[in-house]
Amino acid sequence: VIPNEIAISRIPVKKEDLRIIKSLGIRAIVCLATEREIYPFWGGILTYEANVISESMEFYFLPVEPKSAPDIKELIDLLIWISSRTTKGKPVAVHCFAGVGRAGTVAAAYLIFKGMMPKAAIDQVRKVRPGAIESSEQEEVLFQLSSVIDLVLRKEIPLKLVLEPIETKKPKLRIFRLRK
Repeated sequence: VIPNEIAISRIPVKKEDLRIIKSLGIRAIVCLATEREIYPFWGGILTYEANVISESMEFYFLPVEPKSAPDIKELIDLLIWISSRTTKGKPVAVHCFAGVGRAGTVAAAYLIFKGMMPKAAIDQVRKVRPGAIESSEQEEVLFQLSSVIDLVLRKEIPLKLVLEPIETKKPKLRIFRLRK
């Protein structure tokens, strides 16, 4: 999508695929596939992650169901992680299962994060990967991301609010004792 920064791919299914990805200059991998999708090829996420790391690449796992999208907080956390790699000269490959819907969504989100408008980002990703961003949910999160970034830049909401986890009140634990 952006040479020497971010690429999208289908799921690597064997060690040789990881070697090829690394030979193309990729230094970090984002996996959006679910454990169910990973299992037939790697036997589980831990084996897959170990293989990625053994190729001297960094790894980020954010399982997202097919045709779905990460929530806005997960997406922003991921974009910060990707950006911290790319600014250090470590290109990132993002994959889901087929490398179309979820991976395309994150690639478009990265373009928005770098200042592009949502429609232009979607068009750019689809130009490189026809059919990318497959569902209305995926498109919707991209427009939400753009709105959140705009609100932060206009200082209508503090960046801290976007980056911190939402606190929830924990229910009080009640201890009951039996009477004798």
